[in-house]
Amino acid sequence: MSFEKFYKKFGFDKYPFSAFTAENELEDLKDIFVQPSAYSPIRQNIESGAPAFIYGERGTGKTVLLKEITNNKKTIDIDNFSSVPVESSSEKIYDLFLIGITKSLLLDLSSKRVRKAFLANDEKILVSYLIKFYANHTTMELAHEKIKSIQQNPLKALAVKIYNPFRSLLNNIASSTIDIASDAVLKHLNLPSTNTFEARDFFKELSLDKISDPEQSPENYHILEKTLALYKKINGQKAVFCLDKIDEDHRLENDADKISEFIKPLFTDNKFLLHRDIQIVISVWSIPFNRILPYFRKNKFCCEEIKWEKDELEKLLDTRLGSFSGSKVSSMKSIMANPNDFDKLWNISHGNPRDMLQALNYIFKAQHKSNKNSELLTESAVQTGIANFVKGFSFYEYYPRKSTARKNSMDVYSYISHLSKLDAPKFTANALNEQAKTGSSTTNYIVGMESIGLIVRCEEKGPNGSTMYEIRDPKVLYALSEKIDIRRER
Repeated sequence: MSFEKFYKKFGFDKYPFSAFTAENELEDLKDIFVQPSAYSPIRQNIESGAPAFIYGERGTGKTVLLKEITNNKKTIDIDNFSSVPVESSSEKIYDLFLIGITKSLLLDLSSKRVRKAFLANDEKILVSYLIKFYANHTTMELAHEKIKSIQQNPLKALAVKIYNPFRSLLNNIASSTIDIASDAVLKHLNLPSTNTFEARDFFKELSLDKISDPEQSPENYHILEKTLALYKKINGQKAVFCLDKIDEDHRLENDADKISEFIKPLFTDNKFLLHRDIQIVISVWSIPFNRILPYFRKNKFCCEEIKWEKDELEKLLDTRLGSFSGSKVSSMKSIMANPNDFDKLWNISHGNPRDMLQALNYIFKAQHKSNKNSELLTESAVQTGIANFVKGFSFYEYYPRKSTARKNSMDVYSYISHLSKLDAPKFTANALNEQAKTGSSTTNYIVGMESIGLIVRCEEKGPNGSTMYEIRDPKVLYALSEKIDIRRER
């Protein structure tokens, strides 16, 4: 029996455990979305126009929540941060926002042509400036073409056609003039002059106006402020920016220290975050977020951690199964030979929707391999599937790594290797040293494991008042109890 026939025998029209990210299920989002407890306070805050921060572990549904919670708002979405250097700065982040808002403004102006006539002269200059330096265009000629549509009227366009044949002669005359365009833009925007007195070709196809070829200003925060005001004038509301996947930039290599340094300039820029003409909503991985808390004014903002209680996650799963089966499958427990096996699924997923879906994928495959004719997921298939899930799990996906670390240095796999030698999930530093032979590196291992969330400090004390720690990840606990060897190469 093929796998397709197998899962359809359970009542599914489509296999519900093949996609584990929001990007792959946007079309089905309205049918499968279930609100976590953090949904209501975040939504209320966003509706009030205030900034908001959504943080949580990988796979908890931050992207889904961000998209669902802003679905009734016009937003400027940013999920590509490649234009910001790894050693980020506020200025480079302002540029990123300018790129996003420029695209939105141009679309607005293209669809609301009547409004162009009501742009003040300094606003026309600003739009020209944005087009040249922040619009996505392949050639400078395309940028000038866009400027023409904003800045020049039909009569002037006719003059351009008459004028263009004389460009070469005029350029020879103008080659020694000062940077007129730069002065014009900076003057209109009340910014410092940056005269260069460089020779240049002023008389381009669309350069009849001295303001048509502006120089980019280093004072980009002021440019951004004026652009936000223009956006508000055109749209009747402040600009709403949604930032997602800021921690997933491949250049950061999942290194929590690099990520925290990368996001720090934005997260600590209170003047910008609280600006009256902008609303910023950000989703971010909890580990780098927690590392910048000493510098982040958390009490000034709505900050909600995404966590799932058992009943919430069960509802999410049941809703998903109903959607993928045309309501033929009412609940997860209804297709399990032993409904109590759902507790095993809950425990191994640690309240993480992505982990639960991935574990179920392994369970279905284990059932198909062992008994294709079964119409229920047997206890043995659940056990085998969970074991295979743990063996095949990529711990680098959830736990940060040092991009400069050697293969045999301290990372999550080294940590797990040492933890696997313990005889209990709770331990002291002495127990780790004695059982895992960590020697003088014991303290460093504990600090490292605690910093990435692999272990937590317990309230209870060990022998002689020593600090007690506990393994936090149920996948590692499962590997410990079932003697499963977790290695990098898997």
